[in-house]
Amino acid sequence: MNLDQEKPTQEPNLSHEEECKGEPNYATGRKKAEGEDLKTFLIFFEGVKDPEEKIRAAIGFMQGRITAFASPKFREFWEVRKLCLPFFKEELSAKARAELWQQYVDLAVEARRVKEVLDERSGFAYEQIDLALQSLLSDLENAQEGISRIAPIDIPLSLSTLEAKRAGYVDAQKSLDFFNTLAAKLNSLRKEVIKTDMRVRSKNKLFEKLSSCGDRIFPQRKQLIKQVSEDFIEDVTRFFGGNFQDKKPHSGSLFSLREEVKGLQSIAKILTLNTYAFTETRLKLSSCWDLLREWEKEKKKEMLEKKSEFQRNFDEFSLKVDEFSLFCGQTTSLDEVESKHSELLRALREVELSRFESKLLKDRMEAAKKPHQDRRALELAEMRDKEKLAEIARAEKVETLRLALEEKITSSIDSSADDLEAQRNEFEESYKRISCSKSEKVLFDRLFKQLKDKMSDAKRNRLLHMSSGQRDQYESLAEILEEMKERKAEIRVQLETYRKAIGGSALDFEKSMATQELIETEKESLEKISSAIKEIEEKIAQIKG
Repeated sequence: MNLDQEKPTQEPNLSHEEECKGEPNYATGRKKAEGEDLKTFLIFFEGVKDPEEKIRAAIGFMQGRITAFASPKFREFWEVRKLCLPFFKEELSAKARAELWQQYVDLAVEARRVKEVLDERSGFAYEQIDLALQSLLSDLENAQEGISRIAPIDIPLSLSTLEAKRAGYVDAQKSLDFFNTLAAKLNSLRKEVIKTDMRVRSKNKLFEKLSSCGDRIFPQRKQLIKQVSEDFIEDVTRFFGGNFQDKKPHSGSLFSLREEVKGLQSIAKILTLNTYAFTETRLKLSSCWDLLREWEKEKKKEMLEKKSEFQRNFDEFSLKVDEFSLFCGQTTSLDEVESKHSELLRALREVELSRFESKLLKDRMEAAKKPHQDRRALELAEMRDKEKLAEIARAEKVETLRLALEEKITSSIDSSADDLEAQRNEFEESYKRISCSKSEKVLFDRLFKQLKDKMSDAKRNRLLHMSSGQRDQYESLAEILEEMKERKAEIRVQLETYRKAIGGSALDFEKSMATQELIETEKESLEKISSAIKEIEEKIAQIKG
């Protein structure tokens, strides 16, 4: 037997007398007692005189108690069963007694089986509800972890009214979302317990656990709702008082006020507010909408009134723009055009015009000035091209002079001192005609010093290879020695200057590397001139011999 379905009712075959009375025929079972209660049945049962009919009526009623209801009524079943049993002792035919007794016993067995199944169902339902309650308690024990997993609500940054308490609203609503979920689960479990058939004791246990969970959920939830509601009422009241209390248009933009009201209404639907807070804020924000509509109507009315004034001002200023356009066509001086344009802009700021009309006049002024700007841009471009070509030519001259100096320095072994000095003078003349940067000046300074050292070497070699008979050899060597000592002193001073420069922190990387290279060059020069001084001193000593 499928306990989830009721037996199909058969079409009753009633006698004319029964049809008129409308009484159920429990004995035949053609009309089940689904809608009849025990009291009605007992009245009917007392009116039946025949024992067999009484038994049939009782069996029909008993069968209806366990099959015709979604929830079997075992108490009524056992009461009628007990009431029916004595009538089997009455005078009945053997066939009817055997048939009715078998039905009687089968119904008793079926009732016990149904009860066992329902007990199993109720036990399973109890276990499942208890597991759900344990899960709910676990969520409560780990409330902070659960709250941290809740997605925060989005309060737009443009909503300045809630800016000061933005973080508080987000945190409080996260907690409320968590407790709202638990409260919904709790209410769902309570409804499940109510509609589930189980022992009263089991239901009471579950109700006690539900009540314990509710004591931990609802007070916290109520406190959070109260906090959020009070804060939201305070913020909305402050916004209303600061912008709409005087019943006059706010100095700010009506568009920004409208967006603020719209944002507050949206947040009111997201936040969990109590009934008073939601109603109070809704009424205030609705009144804000009413005032905004009135202000917008007044603003439109004012704009219509000003439209004619704007048109008149536009026509008057258009004449000045036409004069400016004519002036731009007659003059070739961009400075004069710029000066006239600035005067017109200052005058335009003093004239009341709509945004569109003001932009239109500015565009016309810019269009009149554009040919002069294009001509100036072309002149600047040509000037930059000339400067670029001049820079390329200068760089070529610098590179040519550098290569010539380096070639002369490396190939001056067989050159005489006079040739080197003449060549050096030519290089210096070329150098004076070139405009050099600081880094290039440092480079040429180093190259000219190297060339000067080559000249000194040439002079020293010429004197050292003279014959010992020349009397003026000694004087020449002494003169050269004095020059070389002076040069050595200069090199020492220059070397010390470079060392101080590189020891400071003002040089960038490129200049620091260049200065280091100069120091190395000066050290080589110092070593060479020291060696040359030693040779000359030895030669002088031999002459003095």
